[in-house]
Amino acid sequence: MKHLITITLIFLSFNAFAQKPCEYSENISDSIGDYKSTKTYMIYEKNFAGNTNYIFFSLAVTDALPTLNGIMSKTCGAIKITHKY
Repeated sequence: MKHLITITLIFLSFNAFAQKPCEYSENISDSIGDYKSTKTYMIYEKNFAGNTNYIFFSLAVTDALPTLNGIMSKTCGAIKITHKY
């Protein structure tokens, strides 16, 4: 019984501190609806034989419908990069 209480407290403490609040780069509300989007992150970069390709992702919520935005680009300058993984 003592182990069960200890394990329960450990899981509850992990759950309480596991998530940070989202930082939105766009938060638009108008008469049509709501749109929220997180910062754009570079997930993948390929540089082979002088050709460079990038893949970017961001999460968006449009009228309570979550979506994953993906962008493939050959240049990095057009997209504002927040973090590179």
